[in-house]
Formats: sequence, C-alpha cells, structure tokens
Amino acid sequence: LTITTNVWGADFEKYSGAITEGDYLIVYNNGAMNNTVSSSRLQYTEVTVSNNKISNPDASLIWHIAPNGSYWTIYNANVSKYAAGTGAKNKAQLLASGTDDKSLWTVSGTSTYEFVNKANKAAGVNSNLRRNDTYGFACYATGTGGALTLYKKVTAAPSFTITATSNNNSYGTVSVSGTTITATPKDGYRVSTTTPYTISPSGSATVTQNGNTFTVTPSANTTITINFEALPKYTVTLNAGPGTC
Repeated sequence: LTITTNVWGADFEKYSGAITEGDYLIVYNNGAMNNTVSSSRLQYTEVTVSNNKISNPDASLIWHIAPNGSYWTIYNANVSKYAAGTGAKNKAQLLASGTDDKSLWTVSGTSTYEFVNKANKAAGVNSNLRRNDTYGFACYATGTGGALTLYKKVTAAPSFTITATSNNNSYGTVSVSGTTITATPKDGYRVSTTTPYTISPSGSATVTQNGNTFTVTPSANTTITINFEALPKYTVTLNAGPGTC
C-alpha cells in the first residue's frame, strides 16, 4: 500500500482566487519579476509556462507575499529585501524594511492581480505595480501594461510505502485497506497483549490500535509487523464436595 503526504515542491502553478500567504512568481507577458534593480525598476526574467506551471525557477524570482495588517509585503529571501515603491512615479526599489509604507501594498483580483503601493497612493502618484514593456516592473499608471499573473508554489506528493506483515502466518494474518491494518488471528491465537505491533524503522510512523484494527500515519517508508501469540492455557481442577450417594 502506498499513501502520500505533502512537502514543498519545485513547481509554481498559475494561481486564482483571493490571495493567501505563500511563495509566488509575479509575471506579466511571460516575464517574471526578479530581484535586480536597474534604472529604478525591478527587472524581469523570461520564463516558460507549460500546462499552467513554471518549474524550477531561480531563487531571484521567488517572492514571499505575506499580510501585514491591511496590507501585504513582497519579500525576496534571496536578497533579504522587500519590493517597494519610492514615493515617485515609474520607479521601484528594494528595501530592508517590511514596515515602511513604501513596502506595503494592497492586493485585489482573483485571476489577475493589482498591487497598489501605499506610499505612492498617499503621494497621489502612479502606484500600480506593472511591467512597462522592456523597462521592467515599477509603480506605473493603470494604463501601463496590465494586471499581473501569479504563480504559486505548489505541493509535491512523495509516496510513503506501508508494508504490513505478520510475525507468524501460522498464528494469524494481516490485511490492509487505505491506512488501516486488520489483524485476523487463527484459532488458538490472539494479537499480543504486551507488544501488539512493531514499527521498522523506529519512528517512521505512528500507530493507533483499536482491538484488532490498527491505523497507521507514516512519516517515511515503514513496515508494521503485527505480533500474534498463543492463547494462554489454564488447568481447571474440579473438587467434588461432600455428599451422599
């Protein structure tokens, strides 16, 4: 039996819906915003989209978008900096602070997204994060470029294999359905009352027992051995009491 559990993968999938915290690529017209600033604009890298996914992007393209009060921050761990406005139109920068108004953005949209810079909006200048053709990403007017497409880091699903065995098939057998192991003792035997199961390797799973049923939650490939034992035998002696025939 194979079951799965989730870990972070290397693919970024086209995102839709209300934005939530996570790692994203910020894309317009197949250009993903990177962490290089040139001519007061954040530059971009051409990316290949296949089946609505971008695979194995460079770390310079990965932005962690997270809430900060009523706003959001756009953080690049590769340089430990935040994407920010400058308070002036048609410019952008990277800041070390994620609390400066220039680093705060409102975000709207459910299929493409508008990022509006708090400081630029307060200053009454161009405040939408857009890409202006070959010039890169900055705070432009809404008529420049278009709303942005987000690709969010998705989860891969590695397989953990559960193998169920009996300590002695002459004593009892086991069967598996989903993550549940059922033990079936043979006549004269039962599941051990002292050590009902063993896990190999140790720590690769947790097991919950309910009678002859065992629910397994693996964290790695694991083998669960159900231990059967012979039913205890007792000698009963009957003593006849005094009486008459």
